[in-house]
Amino acid sequence: MRSGGALALFRRPKKASEFDRFNLPLSERYVGVADWVAMYATALLQIDSLGEFLHYYRVIEAAARRESANPKDNGVKWVENHLADIETFAFGELWLQQSRPNSVAHRNLFSLLRRRARAALKTLPSNDAEVARYLYGALRCCIAHSSGGKTVDFGVDLQEVSAALPIAKLLARIAIEKSVSSSRTSEDDGSPLRHTSRRR
Repeated sequence: MRSGGALALFRRPKKASEFDRFNLPLSERYVGVADWVAMYATALLQIDSLGEFLHYYRVIEAAARRESANPKDNGVKWVENHLADIETFAFGELWLQQSRPNSVAHRNLFSLLRRRARAALKTLPSNDAEVARYLYGALRCCIAHSSGGKTVDFGVDLQEVSAALPIAKLLARIAIEKSVSSSRTSEDDGSPLRHTSRRR
């Protein structure tokens, strides 16, 4: 998961009853965004940053199109509206084990990604709209179409895309979880089921 060689911690259940703790209803929880989860999972499997970034951005585009009801929404406005969520969103915990010369460190992957995203954002314009246009135009479109007179390839461009990966990964995660949360709220309120994110 490009987390500096860390390993996610999992514990094998010692008895059959402990398997209940791992019986998570993921299919039920993510039924409305199953294709988004598939794209997110495909991103994690990519061997290079270019393909990984592109798949994360496709999740963002899917969320933007559902929210705006515009099948051609490029996600720029959605990114602008949700960049600040990277700092405040409750991503949960996924603990990693990192071996060091004289110790073993345990770190939360999402805290690590948030710090990396924060560092990457400091190198970009402070205006959220400009950052959104950069992620779409300078990275997403160049990776997918070599548009804008620039071809993204390995080398310096790969480093530029890699630096932006934590931003794209967390935004994709936010897109999925906010849609799920919005859907569950609709069900709890007894209102018609909607799979839309709420604008701030």
